[in-house]
Amino acid sequence: MQEWISEEPARILLVDDNYGNLVSLSAILEQDKVELLTAQSADHGLRLMRDHDVDIALLDVNMPGKSGLEMAREMAEDERLAEVPILFVTGQDHDVDTMRQGYEAGAWDYIKKPIDSHTLKRKVQSYLTHVRYRRALKQANAELQTARAYYQTVLQTTAEGIVVVDQRGYLEFINDAMCRLLRSHSAQLLGANLFQFVDEEPGSHGDLEQFRAAIEQGRGFQSHELRLKIRDEHRIPIALSCNPLPEPRRGAVVSILDVSILKYMQSQLEKQAITDPLTGTLNRRGLMQAIDVALARAQRNEQRLALFYMDLDGFKRVNDSFGHEVGDELLKRIAQQLRLHIRPYDTLARLGGDEFVALMESVDNIEQIAKTAEKLLEIVSQPQVLKGVNVNVGVSIGIACYPECGNSVSAMVQSADMAMYQAKSEGKRQYRFFSPEMNGRARARLMLESNVRKAVSEKELRLYYQPQIYLDSGRLRGFEALMRWQQPQAGLIQPSLFIPILEETGLIHAIGPWLHESAAHQFRQWRSQHHETFVMSLNVSALQFGSAKLIDELQRVLELTGIDEPWLEIEVTESALIDNVEFAQQQLQQLRDLGVRIAIDDFGTGYSSLAYLRELPIDTVKIDRSFTASMFESNKDAVIVQTIVELGRRLQMEVVAEGVETEAQLQWLRELGCDIAQGYWFSRPQPPEEFPFPYGPFRLPASTATE
Repeated sequence: MQEWISEEPARILLVDDNYGNLVSLSAILEQDKVELLTAQSADHGLRLMRDHDVDIALLDVNMPGKSGLEMAREMAEDERLAEVPILFVTGQDHDVDTMRQGYEAGAWDYIKKPIDSHTLKRKVQSYLTHVRYRRALKQANAELQTARAYYQTVLQTTAEGIVVVDQRGYLEFINDAMCRLLRSHSAQLLGANLFQFVDEEPGSHGDLEQFRAAIEQGRGFQSHELRLKIRDEHRIPIALSCNPLPEPRRGAVVSILDVSILKYMQSQLEKQAITDPLTGTLNRRGLMQAIDVALARAQRNEQRLALFYMDLDGFKRVNDSFGHEVGDELLKRIAQQLRLHIRPYDTLARLGGDEFVALMESVDNIEQIAKTAEKLLEIVSQPQVLKGVNVNVGVSIGIACYPECGNSVSAMVQSADMAMYQAKSEGKRQYRFFSPEMNGRARARLMLESNVRKAVSEKELRLYYQPQIYLDSGRLRGFEALMRWQQPQAGLIQPSLFIPILEETGLIHAIGPWLHESAAHQFRQWRSQHHETFVMSLNVSALQFGSAKLIDELQRVLELTGIDEPWLEIEVTESALIDNVEFAQQQLQQLRDLGVRIAIDDFGTGYSSLAYLRELPIDTVKIDRSFTASMFESNKDAVIVQTIVELGRRLQMEVVAEGVETEAQLQWLRELGCDIAQGYWFSRPQPPEEFPFPYGPFRLPASTATE
């Protein structure tokens, strides 16, 4: 017979009131690794079982006193003994009912006398194997429970939030630390989706979507750029990692750690590392980081940025004369003043010594950069009183621009530095662009501004006039007054060059009264020569339209003419109205009350909205010349022109088409039903003396419209 167990000896209990049977059974089952316990009564057998761990019990069914069935029943009532397999040995043929009672009492099997040794050995061996497996399973379960309790304790006592989610992110397990982080209970959180509690740090590079994909695809993932949303909508920075569950489970284990304190300490250390301790501005390291980030943003958004490299002129003299204490105070004062005069989102840094750098993002043009440089020169050059001492320094500024000066931090800084030294070498207290072309443009812009100011003061501006003609009769509808600059050396300057400067500098307010009075004077002169009433149109910029003085100015002009008929029309762009519709409505209504007509200039090119056509008191819409010029080449522009004409007709507004230069354009506009036209086909803008009065009517070409 083979050994029944390989490591521990088997212990078998034999219970039979017949000693001879015990000897026979012992002879069959005796092995090196088998220990046999024998008893001739049930009570003796029970005592042996309580004193020893028995692997299997062979019981005689019929014994005097307590039978084998009764012994089995008592074993079943004892938790430890109930697990011992029972093999009944009997010499009788029992009926079915008796067999049932035996199995109910705990019997595993029966073996009949006379005993076949081979059958007995096989059955005992089989049950011993079963016992061994069951015992191993029990041990494994006990170890599993111990391990589970251990890991449960670890999971519930760790400071790290730990959750288990399925592939869609729904919570299947959540530890106490995670409940504390979310300020909720596990019963409320289980079944919720983890992604409703997680979002990204500002500036994150798509970490949230990467985390979601990792969960769905069963991949590992780590991030320090995510945040946990707390129940009160407060957000905390977290360090997050996830690992997929082992097959066949689908999902992941996610660990989450609150890193608020770490982030705060990190930010403080980073701030110290990039901040100049004297002025509180960025230091060289901080500036380099800021330029790097700004260049990436400028490249992504296709925007220009400018770097102003400033070196103080005369600072060494201040230090040498009054000491480092005064010098330090001067540096702090200049840093404060520079910070106040750049935009809140621009960057200021001190590189050490007396060198400062300003980084200006999202600049529109070179002229804006030049203006900023002029302002910086003015600020630094102001006299300072420090600790009772009067000090005065200047500054030389070098300017480098992206994209003209390269797309790297080193290229930008080197370019600005070189330009600064160029400014110093040419006399100090000035600025220079690194690019000669850019430098020329900026200087030209400032020269132009200077000349415009001179033109205003020396009355070089003039009004030219362009007629507007009714297309049904050829009669004069009126004139649009257009500003021109007659420069003594350069001749006639195009309005696109100087009118934006008038608006940017605010000079438009200074010339407003002159413009209105000149047009009114010309109207009164012509009206006395013309037998029909006509309109005089004046352009009003957005800056003028927003002025509280506009109503008073125009009222005074109307009173000066002494003409009661509604002759004055102002042209306003769409953007001037859309900026503040409520204000526009009030302003236009006051103009209407004065008898002033309202026209929308360049209709369709701005922030068009049909709502304001309905809500605002508008008399005229003007089709921009760009649509008129291309309406035969562009179906879209043709449709726009047709739509504006139809819109004006239905809203009972006059429609003026600008830029009419050909007979074909004129004919098509007439066929569409356009009311009025203006352009070179009738007349170029001219000075008033070029117009004969009475003026018109024009002889229009025969209409080709189908009757």
